[in-house]
Amino acid sequence: MQYKWRALSNTTVSTLMASIDSNIVLIALPTIGRQLPGTSATDLLWILLGYSIITATL
Repeated sequence: MQYKWRALSNTTVSTLMASIDSNIVLIALPTIGRQLPGTSATDLLWILLGYSIITATL
């Protein structure tokens, strides 16, 4: 029974960390857009989606 709680807590913590990490990238998107001239909203969306996919595969 103890291993079930460890698995649940590890899954919960990793999901929380991935969520926090995605929020950090989301908050940084306006700055990223200003630093890369000619970047459209679609390009920024691709940055966010690509980062989310990479995070999900880890």
